[in-house]
Amino acid sequence: MLINADIGERDFGGDVDVQILQSVDIVNIALGAHAGSAAWSRELFGFAGQAGVKACLHPGYPDRAGFGRNDLAIAWASLGKSLDQQRSVLPEVRCCKFHGAIYNRANVDDGFAQLLADWCIQADITELLAPAESCLAIAAAKRGIIVLREGFADRRYRLEGERLVLVPRSEANAVIQTSEEAVAQVEEMHLHGRVRLLDGTVHPIQCDTVCVHGDGDSALETVKRLRRWKEQT
Repeated sequence: MLINADIGERDFGGDVDVQILQSVDIVNIALGAHAGSAAWSRELFGFAGQAGVKACLHPGYPDRAGFGRNDLAIAWASLGKSLDQQRSVLPEVRCCKFHGAIYNRANVDDGFAQLLADWCIQADITELLAPAESCLAIAAAKRGIIVLREGFADRRYRLEGERLVLVPRSEANAVIQTSEEAVAQVEEMHLHGRVRLLDGTVHPIQCDTVCVHGDGDSALETVKRLRRWKEQT
């Protein structure tokens, strides 16, 4: 199980990002649209290289006020232009994980997922992090893009029809607050291939990698605990 973290999103305390990347296998680097800056993204890319950590693009909606977590009514031409700009920050990187509302919409919206998958091909993206069986994962795989199936250490899940989705942050208990709970969730995913939903039931989940949101208060502690857990399993 690979550990990944979203980084480059803090307005302060950037040293935490550098510490986080010491304990993970993959870092998803914000590119200045929803958070961060191009200069800091380049610095983090350099730190990741020094630490032997895989770097992934982490593009989001151009929405700093909403941290890229609001599903914007934006024309594809405008979004595609923004994605192109974000992609140009780290032209060496060929792995991508979309951020926030883009990621969540691409899980369930087939038309949107097709557009994103086509963009990935045009942008020379060869690897993608996405939920297993999501619209985006299916669209990407059909185009020959390698898909790492992703789960979350620090988020709660529920079913939307037959599809596993994240509980919206606007709802109670959507975010797992403690490192102990996060590690327990990952352990259940890894050992039993399942996740406990918000309503207490369990549901199958397939993961090659698990994410910790780097902007969370307990992010650093969580990735350190996950690293120790991984080394012991």
